[in-house]
Amino acid sequence: MKGGRRLNPSGFLLMCMGLLASCTVAAQSNAVEDSIEINLPFPFGGEDAYNPTESPAGFDFAWPENFTYETLFDEATGLYSIQQRIGDTLLYRPTTFLTLDEFLNYDITGNLTEYWNELQTEDDEADRAFAPKLTIDSELFESIFGSNEIEIKPQGSAELTFGVNISDTENPRIPERQRRITTFDFDQRIQLNIGGKIGDKIELGTNYNTEALFDFENQMNIGFQGEEDDILKNFEAGHISMPLPGTLITGSQSLFGVKLETQWGRLYNTTVFSQQKGERKEIEVEGGAQTQEFDIRADDYEANRHYFLSQYFLDQYDQAMRSLPVPSSGVNITRIEVWVVNTQANTQDVRNIIGFTDMGEHPDYISSNLPVADLVDDPDLTITDARNPTNGNNELFGMMVSDPNVLGFTGANGAIGSMNLGLTQGIHYERVGNARKLAPTEYTYNSRLGFISLRQALNNAEVLAVSYEYTLGGETYQVGTLSQDGYSAPDALMLKMLKSSITQLSLSNGDQSPLWRIMMKNVYSMQAFGLSEENFRLNIWYNDPSTGV
Repeated sequence: MKGGRRLNPSGFLLMCMGLLASCTVAAQSNAVEDSIEINLPFPFGGEDAYNPTESPAGFDFAWPENFTYETLFDEATGLYSIQQRIGDTLLYRPTTFLTLDEFLNYDITGNLTEYWNELQTEDDEADRAFAPKLTIDSELFESIFGSNEIEIKPQGSAELTFGVNISDTENPRIPERQRRITTFDFDQRIQLNIGGKIGDKIELGTNYNTEALFDFENQMNIGFQGEEDDILKNFEAGHISMPLPGTLITGSQSLFGVKLETQWGRLYNTTVFSQQKGERKEIEVEGGAQTQEFDIRADDYEANRHYFLSQYFLDQYDQAMRSLPVPSSGVNITRIEVWVVNTQANTQDVRNIIGFTDMGEHPDYISSNLPVADLVDDPDLTITDARNPTNGNNELFGMMVSDPNVLGFTGANGAIGSMNLGLTQGIHYERVGNARKLAPTEYTYNSRLGFISLRQALNNAEVLAVSYEYTLGGETYQVGTLSQDGYSAPDALMLKMLKSSITQLSLSNGDQSPLWRIMMKNVYSMQAFGLSEENFRLNIWYNDPSTGV
């Protein structure tokens, strides 16, 4: 045929067979893709055949109770068959066939695994104690203690905590060196219980806890238990007790010592040598009130709470107290303002203040390390003859309120330093920005004796300053500036300082610090509540160390 092409019959046949094969493969592939797959949470494994001689890898759970494992020998083939069933009939895996050599290898491997597991279990049990049981190869030891084994089992925990506490307070009203405080923190928590046995007759016991509320909760004892025919029935050492059945003589439950129980025929004897750890306390109650004696050390006074307003009131205190119940001081304080560092960040009743140690003090009371002559050479001063405090006793008040830089507060340090008076900040004066005026409920004051008592003690770094007005002998005197005297904010108030941010017992020349002197050291807490003045009686006995009486 012209222009055509002849087709080979054999080639056509091969092409048809190839198309048929590809269609079959495609059909099989589609059949696999269309099958339903089940994703088990814990799959059985990818191998249909199971070889028990191989070590399984990965993590698996223990076999369930209804799982059976059976090995059979086929005499016809000479092979060993391993069948794994769930229940009685369901085969878990296809049967595995092993030759004799494979089965022997499988059996040896299984026995070795079981042997090592048993050894590991024994070691784990031995490690639970402080050390494995010790065996003493001695007949004498065994005859005394009933057995030749010693065992000690400690249990507990120990926790050690190391740290550093850094407290950083960004408060400009607090001195800069007091703003950052760094302390090392170390804490330990130990809870330990030790139990042990020496043979069958001696038992050891120790219980120690660092967080125990009472000392008697931490106990240690050792005990020996005798046989029925032994004279020594029981021996205890450490924390022991001796209860008695009667009520006439009571026993003790908190003892530390040795306890022996012996039997001599029909005679039973209990002997105790001990130190009593408990404490017996008797309380007397009369008319619903409790009476109790207590001791107070002389240096256990309430510090940073009670202050004289001036050294004058300190010197007049003993004389005025001689006429109790009404002190004969002749003083009557009519107005008073108390200022402290504003640690509560209040916005009401706050002012800039400058407190002076010698504000209003008589020349006889001015700090001895200052040039006193330069502070009292003004002829216009009205120095009091009785040495009672007033702003006119020295030039401090007049110099400060007349200097605008001091009143402006921000430039006060430079202005005070240029006066060449020898005043040192923290000792002779303190600047406190936005100081807080205490409410009348936060303190009390004695208008006749001239001292104040704070409801809450101050911290060592806090500053306390006052201004007040009083009458004496028909005259009115004032110390410092009161907030209602016309010195309006932002001008600073000039006050009498009672406490500075530095606790100093003496001045640079060795003399006693005036601030340390006016802090009262004769007020003590009775650690009692709900006291009534009616029928109240307090006896105070003082032991003079110089005379012993």
